[in-house]
Amino acid sequence: MLLELKVEVEDQLLADILTQAVESASSYWATFTQVKRATDLAVLSARVTESEAAGKCRIARVVMVEDIGRAMELLSKSRLPRRHLDNALSESGWDDETADVLLQLAVLGEVVYG
Repeated sequence: MLLELKVEVEDQLLADILTQAVESASSYWATFTQVKRATDLAVLSARVTESEAAGKCRIARVVMVEDIGRAMELLSKSRLPRRHLDNALSESGWDDETADVLLQLAVLGEVVYG
C-alpha cells in the first residue's frame, strides 16, 4: 500500500539545512558565491557551482530555501536511505551528510557525490 503524507516544514529548518550545506557539508564538491543571508545569518540563497576539485564544472545554479523543501520531497520518493528523511524532519537530527544529500538533490536532481 502506498501512502502519501503531507508534512509542514518550517522555513527556518530549511534555511538551517541550506546554511549547513553551504558552510561545510557540500564544500568538497561545490563552490558557493552570491550567498544571501537573513539577519540571523542563515543562508537564504546561494549560487552553487560544481567545483573543479570534484572533476566537473557542469552546473551552476542559484539554490533557495524553497529548493531544499523540494529536495525533501524528492528524498521522500527516492530509494535513498530513509534515515536522511528522518534526519531532515527532525529539528536537531540532521547532520552534514543529510544537508549534503538535500543540496545535491536540489542542484543535481540526484546524489552524485559521497
